[in-house]
This record gives sequence, structure tokens and C-alpha cells, in this order.
Amino acid sequence: MSIPTIGKTEYRRPLSLSIRTSTKEDLDWAVEVMRSGRKESYGTAIRILLTGAVNGHDEAQYHLGLAYAKGQGIRKDMRDAKKWFEESYRNGNYRAGYYLAMICLKGYGLPTDVEKAIEVLKDVSEYGEPRAMYVLAVMYMNGEGVEPDADTAIGLLEDSATGGNANAMCLLGQLYLNGRYVPRSVPRALWWLEHSAKYENRNAQSLLGRLYDDGKEVPRNPLISEYWYNRSKAVMS
Repeated sequence: MSIPTIGKTEYRRPLSLSIRTSTKEDLDWAVEVMRSGRKESYGTAIRILLTGAVNGHDEAQYHLGLAYAKGQGIRKDMRDAKKWFEESYRNGNYRAGYYLAMICLKGYGLPTDVEKAIEVLKDVSEYGEPRAMYVLAVMYMNGEGVEPDADTAIGLLEDSATGGNANAMCLLGQLYLNGRYVPRSVPRALWWLEHSAKYENRNAQSLLGRLYDDGKEVPRNPLISEYWYNRSKAVMS
């Protein structure tokens, strides 16, 4: 039995590979391998995920979908990625639902299905998926596949931002800054932009740099401006 070693930590191949099931310990190991990018163990991890996926384990299906979508340890195949995301979603995994919705919405080489994308986005948003809420908010804001509804869009954006989505925070900051769909409020704009910037959102960092540089909305402060511009450049590099 081979034992791949990373630094001083040993990662033992799970013992249950000789049978046709994967234990929770096996699956946890496989997920950690994929998350940490330990390429030398991808083959074993993929076999474990596939075994778990075939046996209806939603987390195994979800991570197998990610592997196919990224081409991580296996050939990149968006059709197979969509298949496993859909299986995982049907088994109650809302994160898989988000990726399924994005494939339906964007296609990525497959036929698009905006109606299904919206259906799934609405469903997983009910379960608090911040990324889904952000995408759905933008769709309501722009009238993409749905009737434009500013109130619904803002509610979804606020829920997404509260759930930690930096893109939603940044967009809320821009809306408050420009008084679009919400009453104009520079303090609220700065609050959301600074929170987004702390999550390393480059757009928020660049906008803060510009705001403190031109001094029109906030008192001009070259030091703060330079700080946010530098943070933005660091994120790009």
C-alpha cells in the first residue's frame, strides 16, 4: 500500500477501496485531497468519489461534478459535471444546485436552459445560498429571464451580502453611492464597499481607491487611496 507524504504529514489511502462502497472517512479524505490539490492522490480520490456518487452520496456527487467541471484529476467534461451536480442537487445539496443553475444559464458548451436555471436559483436561494441569491438579484435587476423587480433584487442582494458574498456587498455599495434602486447614502455605500474590499473584492478596492483619490464623495486622503489601490493590485497578481 502506497502512502503519499506531504511534508511531515502522512495521508494514508483509505482501506475500504477493496469493496464497492466508500465510508465517510474515505469520502472526507477524498474531498480534502481535491480541495488541497494533492495531485499525486487524485486518482485514488476520484475512484472514491465515483464510488460514493454511484451510491447516492450527495457530497461525493457534488465534488465529482467539480472535478469534471475543472478537469481536476479527470478529463474536463461539462456534460458529466452537469449530470453529477444535478444528481447531488436532487439529493438536497444546494451548493450543487448553484453550479447546476450556472451551467443551465451560461451553457459552457452545452445548450442553455434559462427557465430551469431560474427555477433552481430560486430554490437554492430559499436555502440561503449567497452566490445564487446574487445571480438571481442581478437577473431581477436587469430583467434577464424574469420581470424586472427592484425590490426583490435589493432584498436578495442584502441577503446575499449578509451571507458573506463579496460581489453582492460591492454591488450594494455602488447602488447606495449612485442612489439607484435605493436612497443615496455615501456612509452606507462606504460600509458595504469596505466590507467587500476586506473580502479581497478587487472592484470594491479599486472603487475605494478612486473615491479617496478624487475627494468628491469623501474627504480626499492619498494614503487611504494608495492603500486600496495597492490591495487591488495585489489581488490581481
